[in-house]
Amino acid sequence: MKLAALFILIFVAACHKTPDKTEEVDSLMPSPPFQQMVLKPRPVDLKPKVSKVLRETVYFSASLEREALKLLVKDNSFQKNTLFSVLSYILETYSGVRKSTPLGLDCGKFQLQFVKDQIFVEKACQKPFREVLRINIIAKDKDFEFLFKAAEWGRVLGLSASLTGSDIKCRIGLVEQKLSVLNCENWFYQVSEDQMSSTVIKTTEFLFQRKAEKQFVIKGAFYKELIPNKKIDIVVPLEGKIKIIEKELKVIDEFADQKDGVIHEKKEHIEIKPIEEGKTEEEIRAAKEGRPIEGSGEKSGEKSGQEGVSAESQNQNAEAEVSGTQTTAEGQQTQPKEEQPEQQQDPIQPLPPPRSRGR
Repeated sequence: MKLAALFILIFVAACHKTPDKTEEVDSLMPSPPFQQMVLKPRPVDLKPKVSKVLRETVYFSASLEREALKLLVKDNSFQKNTLFSVLSYILETYSGVRKSTPLGLDCGKFQLQFVKDQIFVEKACQKPFREVLRINIIAKDKDFEFLFKAAEWGRVLGLSASLTGSDIKCRIGLVEQKLSVLNCENWFYQVSEDQMSSTVIKTTEFLFQRKAEKQFVIKGAFYKELIPNKKIDIVVPLEGKIKIIEKELKVIDEFADQKDGVIHEKKEHIEIKPIEEGKTEEEIRAAKEGRPIEGSGEKSGEKSGQEGVSAESQNQNAEAEVSGTQTTAEGQQTQPKEEQPEQQQDPIQPLPPPRSRGR
């Protein structure tokens, strides 16, 4: 019995241990609430991404566009905004790259919407958002099409040019993830503007081919006040010197006369015909040119005789008015004027001059 009681005491002492200091500290700390014990799930990035190939392609296109403008305006320090330079800024900032907003833009916030194989770029400065560009992905990382809305690019292309210009369409092709072809239609750019006029470059061909003999070809003209005044033809070969041809264009005016290869201003001459009684148009023209009239002797003699008779009859009629009778051209007297029936006078025939009574 004593051994059994001793064994029980040893067993109870072994099981009952004094708590450690660490366990005492943990027991004194309050238990955390249940909400803090729940682990939060990591946020899933559902934002579509722009491929690195597309971003590098747009960046290289911006450098080509700027080099073309340096050749056109003959300024090696040209650093103004272009279509692809602004688009490169939009794609880089969307991808998380920190960049300063280019100067001169009317809006620095843009939003991208992905719909199947299309990317819509919209201005997000005010609502509703306005579409400025559409990117069609024809073949992933191989073929792209860019449609620029000209009316929304006034601060880049020029205000007056964007109102009169058409939308710009550019096609880009890649080979081994490198830009191989850049072809733009209706590409234009305003290079100067003042209160009276503006100068705009409009191209009929804007083509870059990496492996072609003519690597970069730009054809078009400078337009001043919507009229072409200088033709441009630039060819950048794969090897050799750059050829730049500029030709002044003569403005053809429909209201101008061309004599001896020289354009003279056409003026309207309004001929005022003098009113002369008793003369025909042929006599007036002959008098101006200083030439005689055919049969002028006979006609002039007859006319002078008739004028003499008419003048004499007019004098006799004036004398007859005083005595109350009327004399004809042959000198015969007729009845008094009061008794003679009234005749209708020609309103166009001038009245005879009154005879002075002193004679």
